[in-house]
Parts: sequence; C-alpha cells; structure tokens
Amino acid sequence: MNTLPLVISVTSGKGGVGKTNLSVNLACCLALAGKRVVLLDADLGLANVDVLLGLTPPLNLFHLFHEGAALSDILFDTPHGFRILPASSGMSEMLTLSTGQKLELLEAVDELEETLDFLIVDTGAGIHDNVVYFNLAAQERMPHALEWWRRFRQSRKRKRRETRDNMKDKLKDGHGGESEKGRAA
Repeated sequence: MNTLPLVISVTSGKGGVGKTNLSVNLACCLALAGKRVVLLDADLGLANVDVLLGLTPPLNLFHLFHEGAALSDILFDTPHGFRILPASSGMSEMLTLSTGQKLELLEAVDELEETLDFLIVDTGAGIHDNVVYFNLAAQERMPHALEWWRRFRQSRKRKRRETRDNMKDKLKDGHGGESEKGRAA
C-alpha cells in the first residue's frame, strides 16, 4: 500500500528566527529515523538551505523555471541522508512565481511521491504570495519554534502568576497551609 508523503511547511511571519535551522534539523532527524526526506528551499529570493549545509548544488529551482532543467537534475543528495531542492538567492525572477510556475513545481514534486515519506518546505518570511501558496499546499504547517516557545513561556508565566495569586488569596483567608495544631501553639 503506497501512502502519500507528508508535506510540512516551516513558516513564520518574521525573518531571521531560525526557520531554516528548524527545517534542516527536522530533515536530519527524520532521515536518521530511516525516513525518505526532501527539503524544499521555498525561500525563493533568499535561499539558504544549501548555505547552512555547506553545500554548493550546481542547479536550483531557477534552472527548472528558466532553463528547462528536470527536477531530478536539481535534487541534491546531502551527506545527512536526505535530499534538497535548492532555490536561488538574489534572482529577481524568482521572487514571484506565476500560476504556471506554481503548477509546474507542484507537478514536478508529485513525480517524487513514490520516493518520499516527508517533504519539508522551508518557506520565506512574511505573507508574500509564494509563502501563502507553499503553506496552503502543505498538509501540516509548523509555525516556527521560537514563536511557539514565546507563547509557551507566556503561558507558563500566566500559570505561575495565577498560582501565586491563589496562594496569596489562601494566605489572606487564613488557609496558609498551617495545620490546626500549628496555629493553636
């Protein structure tokens, strides 16, 4: 029974918060677990998955859209057990994909489904059309971990404050934890 790969986008409205670090580490962990993984660098204008991995792929998504390269030619094996679909950096032609280019990429990635367990999409920052497209195309969206951590810390602070306030209320009411015996003495 063939199952479709799980598509996960790693996204955030802010740049520089570590989306690519999270994407690369997720890909590494899944590959170590024996999963077949492709990491798509969907930060089309400022791609950096290859930089973070210290790799120099000869081709990238620019070559798919503007020079007719096949996706299989662009896929690049990493020494970490997963493959990347690198994007270009600093190429103005890649900043906004046309509807046709989006469909072309979707069809090309569909051809990989038999060879994949996970497709991780490292999006660019913000709410640009490309970012929204990649997030809508993913089955799962992972808001960046730092944002999650910030929310978690706020929640923990709120719970500590509530606990502290409850303790103060108990002390005011004379239920400060002393036993009847302790108060009588």
